[in-house]
Amino acid sequence: MTVERREEEEDPSQQSTDATAVWPFLSCDDNTIRLFHLPEEASYIDQLASDYQDSYHSNLVINEAEMVYDYCWYPYMCSSDPTSSVFVATTRDHPIHLWDATSGQLRCTYRAYNDMDEITAALSVSFNSSGTKLFAGYNKMLRVFDVHRPGRDFQQFSLHKGKDGPSGIVSSIAVSPSHSGMLALGSYNQSTALYAEDNMELLYVLHGQSGGITQVLFSKDGNYLYTGGRKDSYILCWDVRNTVDIVYKSLSRK
Repeated sequence: MTVERREEEEDPSQQSTDATAVWPFLSCDDNTIRLFHLPEEASYIDQLASDYQDSYHSNLVINEAEMVYDYCWYPYMCSSDPTSSVFVATTRDHPIHLWDATSGQLRCTYRAYNDMDEITAALSVSFNSSGTKLFAGYNKMLRVFDVHRPGRDFQQFSLHKGKDGPSGIVSSIAVSPSHSGMLALGSYNQSTALYAEDNMELLYVLHGQSGGITQVLFSKDGNYLYTGGRKDSYILCWDVRNTVDIVYKSLSRK
């Protein structure tokens, strides 16, 4: 399986898609994934929420077998290059699927197995910043797939060691877009752990949410990390260069 990165492209932001065509994405409880291709004039979120709210229909509907847990776009996705127009999705009781965003065809699968040699589903997924690795979160565990080698080959890292690291399900994954090699893992044990991507060395553990972490996101420059909890009405902002204290707390999240 080949996914090509075009060298002339700019580094991707955490929000996934290219600048020439926006592909918003919805994973639904009816086991389907819907993609929407927005026209160029719909370039502002406020405009989308008002004038264009009822103007769009999904261009592509992909049927998964079970409920969709998570998805992630290939970081160098370019709509004009069909080779790069792909995303991964993970669903209950199934392997990770790499889907073609143009045709809706299944490109390949990445499969992890438990001790009983049964397929175990990832709860969260993310590409690394160069698009060569696929991170998959499980219970107290991270598996890393080579994007160009689909199948059941992967590296496995146990995350909970003693009192350090996530002691629950890895519910959200974020990779620094600055190519610093920093990886953030949010978990249901109310903490976010930061690792060095190359050797999975634990760097920091961030606390402050009252519920399980449901979202982690780096700023575009990679200097700040935003975390949100399942039971919280706020988002925390951390400076990853100095994690002694929270930078600020946003109360606008609903």
